[in-house]
Amino acid sequence: MKTISEVRKEGIQALTNTLGPVDMARFIQSFETGSGDYTKERHEWLPDNLDEVKSDLIERQKKRKDKETSLNIRPKKEIRLSEEDPMSAKTLHQIQQEGLDVLVEKLGPDDAIRFFQIYETGSGDWTKDRKKILDNDPDKIIKSIMERRKKSRLRKEYSLFFLSSLRLLPNQKSG
Repeated sequence: MKTISEVRKEGIQALTNTLGPVDMARFIQSFETGSGDYTKERHEWLPDNLDEVKSDLIERQKKRKDKETSLNIRPKKEIRLSEEDPMSAKTLHQIQQEGLDVLVEKLGPDDAIRFFQIYETGSGDWTKDRKKILDNDPDKIIKSIMERRKKSRLRKEYSLFFLSSLRLLPNQKSG
């Protein structure tokens, strides 16, 4: 069985190879719900003009490339944002379907599920629920665990007894 780290690494690599880095990020983000109030907060961080963001990113790439060239540094793999290679025109649904298909193909169904569980945000309010969980008396918790184990053990013993008695019945001679 692969470790969760191996599943994550292979999943990210499969998604990146198939979808590209931008759509891989969109795929991952589509399963994270985040927090806060998007409607109220978006004006604080969302740019008014996406063309400005794109041109800024292209400019930053050029500066980085010029700096790497002047310092004789091997350049990093580049995410292209030029007109010849525009950002994905796929819908989020298409990205999700393609991503799901590649994860199941490359990881198998079990590890694909484990991959999704990494990005599962969970539910509930930990700040409220933790008091209920952590304020329990440790002795009560241990006692509860031991009782469940005892019941489980008794069920197993009963099942074994029942199964063994079924095996004995055909061999018994009627008197």
